[in-house]
Amino acid sequence: MQDLDFTWKIGGEAGFGIMITGTSFAKVCTRSGLNIITNNEYPSLIRGGHNNFTVRAASDKIYSLLTKINLLVALNRQTIDLHKNELAKNAAIIFDPNDYQPQSGDLSENIEPLPLPLLQLARDNGGDIIMRNTVALGASLAYLGIDFKVLEEVLNDQFIHKGPEIVAQNIKMAKVGFDYLANNLKKTPLKVTRDTKETRLVLSGNEAIGLGALSAGMKFFTAYPMTPINGLITLMAENEKKLGIVYKQPEDEISGINMAIGASYAGVRAMTATSGGGFALMNEAFSMAGMTETPLVVVLGQRPGPASGLPTWTSQGDLRYALSAGHGEFLRFVLTPGDMEEAYFLSKLAFNLADKYQTPAIILVDKYFCECLFSLNQKQLDNPTALLKSVADYANSIDRGKIVNNPDETYQRFKITDDGISPRAFPGHGMHFTVNSYEHNEAGLSTEVASEIKAMTDKRSKKNELAQAEAFGPMVYGEEKADITLVGWGSTKMAVLEALKIIKDQKVKLKVNYLHFLCLSPFPGQNTAMLLQKAKKVIDVETNSQAPLAGLIREKTGIEIKNKILKYDGRQFYPEEILSALNVIEKE
Repeated sequence: MQDLDFTWKIGGEAGFGIMITGTSFAKVCTRSGLNIITNNEYPSLIRGGHNNFTVRAASDKIYSLLTKINLLVALNRQTIDLHKNELAKNAAIIFDPNDYQPQSGDLSENIEPLPLPLLQLARDNGGDIIMRNTVALGASLAYLGIDFKVLEEVLNDQFIHKGPEIVAQNIKMAKVGFDYLANNLKKTPLKVTRDTKETRLVLSGNEAIGLGALSAGMKFFTAYPMTPINGLITLMAENEKKLGIVYKQPEDEISGINMAIGASYAGVRAMTATSGGGFALMNEAFSMAGMTETPLVVVLGQRPGPASGLPTWTSQGDLRYALSAGHGEFLRFVLTPGDMEEAYFLSKLAFNLADKYQTPAIILVDKYFCECLFSLNQKQLDNPTALLKSVADYANSIDRGKIVNNPDETYQRFKITDDGISPRAFPGHGMHFTVNSYEHNEAGLSTEVASEIKAMTDKRSKKNELAQAEAFGPMVYGEEKADITLVGWGSTKMAVLEALKIIKDQKVKLKVNYLHFLCLSPFPGQNTAMLLQKAKKVIDVETNSQAPLAGLIREKTGIEIKNKILKYDGRQFYPEEILSALNVIEKE
């Protein structure tokens, strides 16, 4: 197969299948041997407003989207008006001539218009306005020279649950679009040939987290619907019977976290998920998990705030919130995966850490990460990359911590130990014991005795010292000896690694490396200080306006990062933006 790297975008009004069409296209590309990454954008509306779905597909390894589009599918005139300036040189547009007629000077001379009577083709073949997206999907494959049989397989998998008639109708509509463009295309298609040598997965961030949790033995999941973690709900709700788990949709986030705490108290590995506004409601119960020393895993999917902010857009604005959420002092883990492989293994790791230290663990992600699709080989989940090897080795085992299966009458739930971690028993195992949200003594009975309060506080604090050994990272990517060192966390990793790849491919003389943080509580202060002291110029890269990672690094190491590349308009980073900012900072 010839080397390919192209970006496809479909846009139109909400309610016309933009997301499912984009997902189908991404799966077709993956099954054709290409690597993909996607993004979907939509307003916070029940119906209406402009939706779009972008897929970048390449034969080489890729890390993020690029800013330019090679093929735009416009289901209405607005899509062209909004995205025509994103078109790359020699790009093409598929559109319905009844919606749009190019005028002189409307498009650049090198843009190829591909008019298709989408609505007419759908109606002439027994469809309606809803089926235009499927007609356009088939046409897209003809333009790229992808074998139509791959799309048939994808559509069958996508719609088989709705019955063979729906499958046949969608295949028919796609074939109409495919044949129409193939017969009217003025140039030779790119000819994407099929490669089935490797088993590839197409996962969203939500799905990668969910698969990691399931692999870790999670049996109880509860979440109130809230963008951007709804993909986790879909995964668990659709598969709970098959997987032998319980998904419970509560009346609100307060109920959700309390249900998860209750399940964990009973001995089940449990998880809840929410966004910033929902996590605000969870704070009191989150703190109770710290007081009762109950393991708990929380997925916190960030979106811009304050308040409702931008419900369907992305941000990394909740880092400080995650680090300090819940009143009082108690240990919490904050893990920040930056790609699907990390999401899978860090989700598994979160359950081990929560059980081992009997405390909450937060998986901190963002809307872009939660909902974007990414292709990866099945082998990556069985044989992790070298940088993740030590993390994965521990995550791949089940560590329930200090479990007492047969407690006797001397058992004390909050027994003071050398490491601060008390033996943990489950109710119903032959012994009654007390757990409540008040400060307590070793037996779990409420207390206001000064010496007992201090003893319990010291006991819980000891876990902070022990947990510091778990503060792995940061991971180093790029040049060993660099002119510029970038630091970041979470989904910024994808755009940064793509920027590093562009620098290498274009043989730019500038030497750059990247420090990627996967664990921000406990913070790997010693390793961070050692790495940054060697750096010539350090730049912080974050999707927020206050640079909390830079502040955290200064707090923990004393190293001040003056140069920052920040983005806070609700959109994720593109590598071109990072490269542009690097050029400016380098010249300063």
